[in-house]
Amino acid sequence: MDLEMPIMDGLTCAREIRRLQRTGEIVRDVPIIAITANARSEQIETALASGMDYVVSKPFRIPDLIPRIELLERKYRAHTSFFNSESSPETIKRMAGSSR
Repeated sequence: MDLEMPIMDGLTCAREIRRLQRTGEIVRDVPIIAITANARSEQIETALASGMDYVVSKPFRIPDLIPRIELLERKYRAHTSFFNSESSPETIKRMAGSSR
């Protein structure tokens, strides 16, 4: 997830995903890799504190990113559904970005 996105920046989005997990609206772990050109140590710490699992600085090479993706995939493999059966359509649309 890029940290600088239109509508909602990546830090805010990650915090919202983690909040929805805490409230039970999202019932599984959602792996999030931050992508940013701002890779100073304090910015990386902020991204991790917001709920990102890992931070990659731009420019990056896909072959360098693949091992991290595979690690997160193994960590979260058992989780097949991100939304519980009680998630409202509005919550799902909001998280998908379709309720603008």
